[in-house]
Amino acid sequence: MGKHLTFILLLIISAAITVTAQELNIDVKVTTPISPTADPKLFETLEKSVAELFNNTKWTDDEVASEERINGTVRITIVEERSSNSFVADIIVQSERPVFQAVYVTPMLNYIDKSVSFNYDINQPIQRSDNVYLDQLSSILTFYAYAIIALDYDSFSSLGGEEYWQGAQNVINAIPSGLTNGTGWDSGATTVRRNRYWLVENMLNPKVRPYRQSFYDYHIKGLDTMYEDADKGRAIMLAAVNVYGEVNSNYNNSMVMRLMADTKRDEVIEVFQVGDKGQKIKVRSTMLKIDPTQADRYNVLK
Repeated sequence: MGKHLTFILLLIISAAITVTAQELNIDVKVTTPISPTADPKLFETLEKSVAELFNNTKWTDDEVASEERINGTVRITIVEERSSNSFVADIIVQSERPVFQAVYVTPMLNYIDKSVSFNYDINQPIQRSDNVYLDQLSSILTFYAYAIIALDYDSFSSLGGEEYWQGAQNVINAIPSGLTNGTGWDSGATTVRRNRYWLVENMLNPKVRPYRQSFYDYHIKGLDTMYEDADKGRAIMLAAVNVYGEVNSNYNNSMVMRLMADTKRDEVIEVFQVGDKGQKIKVRSTMLKIDPTQADRYNVLK
C-alpha cells in the first residue's frame, strides 16, 4: 500500500510540474564587440538577469506544459559604453511557434530594437514592470515578453493576444512623460513609425484587426493543415496574404506590415514557390506592395 501511495503522489507531483511551467523559453545572449571597460562580470549577470525575467516569470494565468513554452531568442549587443553602468545596445528579439504535425517551426517575431539606452549595475534585478516604471531595461523586456506572448496567442485563437497587447500598452502607459521622447516609447517618429509605441498602436488599431484575424487563419487553418492537405492550406494562406495587402492599403506605412514582411518573407516565398501560377502572381503582387525594398527576393515567384 505504501508503494502504491508513493507512486500516486509522484504522479500528482509530476502532473503539477507539467502544467505550471512558465510561458517563455528564451535563449539570451549579451555580446560586447566594443571591448568595454566595465567589469566583464556585469555583462554575465546582465545575461543571467534577462534570462531569469523572461523564463522564470509567470506572465499569464494559463496552465502551460513545459513542452508548450514559447521558444525565442534575445540578443543584446552592446554598441556603446557611456560609463561603467550606462550603455547603448541593439536588441534583437525573435520568437517561433511549432507547426502541427511538422518538424518545421514558423517565425513569429523578428525585430531589431536599435540604439537602446539603459543603465545596469552588477547583480541589479531586472523586474517585470506592467503598470509601474522601474527602469528602462525592465520596461523594454517586459514589453517584449508581452509582444511574444500576444503574437503566439493571436496565432492559436482569433484575436487571442488582445489581453497581452494591452499588457504591452500598459507598459508604455507607465513610462514617465519625460522619458518617452526619442527612446522608442513615443509617437514622435511620425514619418518612420517604427518603434515600440507604434507596434502596440498598430496591433490595437481597428484598421489592423483584419490582419490579426487573418494571422490566425494563416497559421491554424493554413500552416497547421499543410500536413493533411497542402493545396487547401496554401489556398487559405493566400487568402490571408490578400487580407494583409488590404490592411496595407488601408493603413499605409504601418509598422505591423513591415514586421510581418521581415518575419514571414522567407516562409511566404517558400510556401508559394510550389503553388500554381495564379497563386504566385497574386502573392508576388501583394508582397511587392507590402515589401517593396525587397522586390528582388520575390522574383522566384514570377
